[in-house]
Amino acid sequence: MKVSDVDKEIFLEFFRGREDYFAFQGPDFYSPINKNISEYYLDRHLNGLATFGIYVLTKDSNCNLFCLDIDIPKEKLYSLDFKDPKIKFDYLKEKLFKLK
Repeated sequence: MKVSDVDKEIFLEFFRGREDYFAFQGPDFYSPINKNISEYYLDRHLNGLATFGIYVLTKDSNCNLFCLDIDIPKEKLYSLDFKDPKIKFDYLKEKLFKLK
């Protein structure tokens, strides 16, 4: 799936963390990667090919986001076809724009 540069900028605006590290999720672990997240990694993440995470505190110990764990009824989740990465991305992008 081709993600536009504008969408990538919006994603990175919402999800900003430590500037010099991000995390790669392996089968049963997270591993730090000592670099800023690049377009290559962001594309892989947004296309569902790999899972990456951010360290929420910047080098200056600031935090730019918060996360809530919301329980969604299974019947609602089953009604969403997230097998297609584009459908998932478009759905989540729509939800993010409502927050802005």
